[in-house]
Amino acid sequence: MRGPAPRKIAWTLGDAARLLINAWPRDDGEEYVAAIKACDDALSGKMAPEQFPEALLRAADELAVSSE
Repeated sequence: MRGPAPRKIAWTLGDAARLLINAWPRDDGEEYVAAIKACDDALSGKMAPEQFPEALLRAADELAVSSE
């Protein structure tokens, strides 16, 4: 993650949106784009907020694999 702390905690969907937009190291992965859409969908009520963490974890997995 960009910024002073290597780990960040997202307590809310708003926190997750800021993390994805401002602190995510790469913005070109397929799962990253899906996580942005899922976050937007959860914020706008198009999907249950409980479904969003799975999309965020897939994006993090994608990031980990691309960093290897």
